[in-house]
Amino acid sequence: MNPELQRNIWLEYSFHRLLTLPTILGLLFYVVYLSSGEFDMALNLTTKACFVFFAIIWASRQLTDALLEEVRQHTWDWQRISAISPWPLLWGKWLGSTLYSWYGAMISLIVMILSSPLNLQDQVYETFSLICCALFSQGISLLICLQIFKRDRSLMRFHSHLAHFSGLFSGLFLLAILWSSQNTWFDHWYTLAANSQSFILGSLLVFCFWVMLGNYRLIATELQIRHGSLAWFGFVIFIMFYVGGCMQTWLSGMGFIFAMSLSYLMLIMEGSKPTLLRHIKHNIQTQQWKKLFQQLPCWMVGLLPISFYLIALMFTEPDIKLSIANVGVHFFYIALFLFFLRDVAIVSLIQTRQKSKRNDASIMLYFVVIYALIPALLSALGAMSTLQILIPSPSLSSCLAAAVQVIIFWFFLWPYIRPHASQMPNDPTHR
Repeated sequence: MNPELQRNIWLEYSFHRLLTLPTILGLLFYVVYLSSGEFDMALNLTTKACFVFFAIIWASRQLTDALLEEVRQHTWDWQRISAISPWPLLWGKWLGSTLYSWYGAMISLIVMILSSPLNLQDQVYETFSLICCALFSQGISLLICLQIFKRDRSLMRFHSHLAHFSGLFSGLFLLAILWSSQNTWFDHWYTLAANSQSFILGSLLVFCFWVMLGNYRLIATELQIRHGSLAWFGFVIFIMFYVGGCMQTWLSGMGFIFAMSLSYLMLIMEGSKPTLLRHIKHNIQTQQWKKLFQQLPCWMVGLLPISFYLIALMFTEPDIKLSIANVGVHFFYIALFLFFLRDVAIVSLIQTRQKSKRNDASIMLYFVVIYALIPALLSALGAMSTLQILIPSPSLSSCLAAAVQVIIFWFFLWPYIRPHASQMPNDPTHR
């Protein structure tokens, strides 16, 4: 048996705990049954709520807390140098940490099936969909926790809360789509009906696969097994293709915007240290392509397919004229890409500091100020027209302003990237 799973079985299960949970759930379901008088919708809804609590809310919390405790007690370091391979370690930790939660979730699921008024096909669809939503929620929590640990080599209670609430929000969002009477987001995905059971369940399975693959790659990285960022490269292509299918054309600006949003997320989580950029530049000059591929951060890997997608958009998607002004939406796509390059340079300049905790706070403060506080202030002053020089806007002047800022900030960043720089200039963002 998987040693990680076996360890968690001994920790999670005891005779007392095995009897307590079904007894409490049985009393709860019996009270609901007596109140309603029969196996009806009230009992079915109660079992669904119990499943959500055990498989999504509690299980996600257990996953993040388990990793946090292992880091604090330094048992994670022993696992990293053990002979266990990434895949057994992943599912042993994932399933092992949530064993007791799944125990309660399976009891709830069985009673939910018995009290369901649906036919057999709909019951099977609902059951597998709920399990996929739970796995996706747990996977997101573990993924964010591992990504934070990969960057800072430390975990705090705040990080655990952040990962837990991210997974919880993701799971509840999927449940809202699953339980809606009809998919109101879009009617068709390419030629398939978007509100069909097969499409929704297939989408859930595919996204669970990507989350599981992301966790596997992070666990492998912790075990000093480097695969590069090929998985992220494939995910960016997939997400643009998937989101593009929700629109009327196979190439859609929504796919580009979604991919850029993911790039911003990875930029915040991974950072853009000048030392890493310097190593990348050195590997390119010395033609060490394997080492280069292993060192590329995810946000940089995604720029290649995003760039080709942007070029394709310029030639295939109609340049929609916005009602607020006689400008095309293509300007917004170009401005968004250029402002991302500007933000990469600014994040790199911020990370020239030595104290990483202050760097993280400075990066978050920068994004809050530039994308939230300043737009709110300019809106209150009635000067929204000047906002286009700071954030992406559908105008030619916004593209030109972004290009100028890219040149300026990368000019200040270049001495930090240049190998064997004898003297580093003052960082203009720290004055």
